[in-house]
Amino acid sequence: MRLAKIVLLVGVLIALRTPPAAAQVSFDTASLSATDAGFLAGSSVATTGTAWTLSLPGFFVPAFETGTIEILLPITTDAPYALAGISYGYAGAFAGDGFATALTSLADAAGPGIAMDTVIWPPPAGDAGGLLVLPGAASSAFLFASITLDGGSGSAALGTLRFTAAAVAVPEPSTLLLIAAPAAMALLARRRSGEKPDA
Repeated sequence: MRLAKIVLLVGVLIALRTPPAAAQVSFDTASLSATDAGFLAGSSVATTGTAWTLSLPGFFVPAFETGTIEILLPITTDAPYALAGISYGYAGAFAGDGFATALTSLADAAGPGIAMDTVIWPPPAGDAGGLLVLPGAASSAFLFASITLDGGSGSAALGTLRFTAAAVAVPEPSTLLLIAAPAAMALLARRRSGEKPDA
């Protein structure tokens, strides 16, 4: 019994011997389109760590007008990490009954996994957002967002969009072996000592 515990503890310590590195996330060049070219005038992209931010100083519609922009953003991760999901946020300014509708989706580039959400605002704080979680972690994915402004009898503007990737570590085969081997040795030691394994 004592030998089994020692062997199992050694296995866990070996598996945890190296602290995990920071998750590596890459944002490829985004494809931007708009119903009016002026909506993208002066736009700029900033990438910081796992966050991708788009500034849109020209995305504005006055009363009784509408406008839409669409974004397609490829995202990849470096092993041993995989993309688990995306948190997103939109910041805008609205007058009267002006409003915006945003459809955001995240799709696994190599499989059927997809997550999507629709937000209609303005909310009380003047910004909106949410979280998209893939059914299974992916090494690459496509983020799609379609945002429509409706000025109503007032006006609507969207100034900033931010997407932040959430990556998780995926154990490599060698790491799984380091964890499994000591556990098997512990089980064997208990059997040799005449103990029954726990149910």
